Amino acid sequence: MVGIPKHSHNVCLEGDFSMRTYRAILAALVAALMVVGLSVATAQASSKPSRVIEEQQAVQVRALSARIKGNVTQPVFDATGAIIGYDRYVNKVVKIHRKQCGKCRWKIYKKIKTNKYGTYRYFAQVPRKGLWKYRATVPASQGYAKTRSKPQGIWLG
Repeated sequence: MVGIPKHSHNVCLEGDFSMRTYRAILAALVAALMVVGLSVATAQASSKPSRVIEEQQAVQVRALSARIKGNVTQPVFDATGAIIGYDRYVNKVVKIHRKQCGKCRWKIYKKIKTNKYGTYRYFAQVPRKGLWKYRATVPASQGYAKTRSKPQGIWLG
């Protein structure tokens, strides 16, 4: 007499999928789709062009203040994607950030606007002791990515 097994998961007929095999295939497909989705998202985020921020070195004007000037331009592209020139970033907001120590966070110090030539200037405080760093940030807009200038350290000396 031939017995029939009590648990059918021990029997695997040709062409028959068990639940475990089905889950493994489904998990592999979901993982592949997630990897493809993440790579497309990072490619789109990094494809935006950035503006150009050029800052001059700080000039001390009073005992505890310095003047910093900067210029913001944005590249103009032709149909093939090549840069054909630069436009001015006119009458738009520039955020000035300040960092008061090496491990401190960047905090908004001032919000200023560029003039009709795309330039800006601000007066930065000079610390009595230590080093403070300042940088300019232009927010993302009009198809351009968020842009930051190089940090500038100011100290009394």
